[in-house]
Amino acid sequence: LDENELEYVNLSLHFDRATLGRSLGRAFQDVLRTANELTPEQVMQFYLHPSEIVVAGQHLPEETVVFVKHAKYDDVSSSDGTVLVKLDTEVTQEAAEEFLARELVNRVQKARQKGGLAIEDRVHVFIMTEDDELWHALAVHREMLQGRLGTEARRVDAPPHGARCFFDESVTLGAKDARLLVQLLVPDSE
Repeated sequence: LDENELEYVNLSLHFDRATLGRSLGRAFQDVLRTANELTPEQVMQFYLHPSEIVVAGQHLPEETVVFVKHAKYDDVSSSDGTVLVKLDTEVTQEAAEEFLARELVNRVQKARQKGGLAIEDRVHVFIMTEDDELWHALAVHREMLQGRLGTEARRVDAPPHGARCFFDESVTLGAKDARLLVQLLVPDSE
């Protein structure tokens, strides 16, 4: 355990009952009673100095003692007794932007599928949105978008001239309800 982990975990002391029961006999019951009364600080000292574990006047060999970790907070951490998992649930700006970019890819791919396009059919992606934060998020991930979509995502105020729409869907991305229009267009000459 390090100092950061101590903020989120309590320790308890458990024993190899078969081994200690045989070696200590009736004194083992005193060890169990006394162990239940140990303060968290005392258990921590035993954890830090396992060769010095003395409970109810009995020196306990290191191999007969197990320290079990318990999460202090149920909302952001969990423990199975040996491993503590703490989740940082704060969403960073970078994570939110990446989510929006990945969600755009997802929406375009769904639009392609609904529009009946094959994988090899190329599309042009035009983004019509009034949300500058959404556009910024997509611009930051421009290379990823281009790689996943096979084309550059371009911001426009209106669909390009000389094209007809064969799939049109207004979608909301993210928790802040960023709206954009996903359209699949084909040139009028086709």
